[in-house]
Amino acid sequence: MKNIAIIYGGKSPEHDVSILTGLHLYKFIKDSYNVSLIYLTRENELLLANGFLIDDYISGRVLKSARLCYFSAGALFSGGLFGKKLNYIDCVLNCTHGGIGENGALAEYFNCAGVAFSSCGSDSAKNQMSKLKTREILSKAKFDQPKFIGVNKYTDLNKIEAKIGYPMIIKPDTLGSSIGISVARDRAGLETALDLALKMDKNAIVEEFFEGITEMNVACVKEGDEILVSEVETPQNKSETYSFADKYLSRASSGKIKCAENEGDEKVKAEIQKLATRAYKLFGSTGVVRADFMIAGERIILGETNTNPGFLSYHLWLKKGVSYGEIVEIMIKEGEKRLRESQNFITNFASDVLETNRELV
Repeated sequence: MKNIAIIYGGKSPEHDVSILTGLHLYKFIKDSYNVSLIYLTRENELLLANGFLIDDYISGRVLKSARLCYFSAGALFSGGLFGKKLNYIDCVLNCTHGGIGENGALAEYFNCAGVAFSSCGSDSAKNQMSKLKTREILSKAKFDQPKFIGVNKYTDLNKIEAKIGYPMIIKPDTLGSSIGISVARDRAGLETALDLALKMDKNAIVEEFFEGITEMNVACVKEGDEILVSEVETPQNKSETYSFADKYLSRASSGKIKCAENEGDEKVKAEIQKLATRAYKLFGSTGVVRADFMIAGERIILGETNTNPGFLSYHLWLKKGVSYGEIVEIMIKEGEKRLRESQNFITNFASDVLETNRELV
């Protein structure tokens, strides 16, 4: 039985959703693997959290009782005065959302620790976490994109209005789960929206806002030389944008998903799957990545990619007849393969440089 670690939490506004993703995944795979639960606190401390329940996170008990831990040389160690090696880890399943879990920092940590990791590498993750960088890369690759501009607290509002025009949508550059997103229809709305977004991130992106669009999502995962593509969903959102509440607080988010059904929709769905696959390759993605699209008239616009989607978009795979367990096994195998490949490079170079230059130190 393989030794698997699930990591979740982290210093991010999406911290709580990440806990749900991690514990939900554990429920599905706990009988198939030897699982270590790794809770990344709001201060990015690593805690060994086996045996703790959801109520322990709500009450804060996990912070008081769980032990510090760390990874090194392919293994998991308990921290503290009497720390010891616990297990070699075959792969870490990344269930964090936002923060170091999606900006590439956690990928670098596990790379240094010699541990296989399920999601995107550092460069790919960093590019896709930034909405502005994503827009720039997609635009250069000739994907249909809205008008956009990157902003910070010093940006002239006249410049924004001249380039984008009203209505416009304002988003923190590196946040997910639709947190901090606002639609502005005049100068006062723009000022309020920027104030909110720039309290959550040092940069924001402002884009043209499309009225009455249809949002459609699809997930991809790499298996060998093939990119597998999930079913396409049309989320049922109740607000002007597909909000945090729509995603996680509405009962509709638990499975009542409307999908394309008629012949016309099937053509759009096929094009979305094609574009998602192309974007997955463009960014050099690994693991499960969800692509979010906007259908505005005849335009199919790739809104953003999410390298660690909530609940790993398992429901999209179920609609395609692919079980959660199969997706997890694919992510583990691919993570192990990437680690083996990275270890094939020559990293030692024999020389007498120390002996011949000993007088320098």
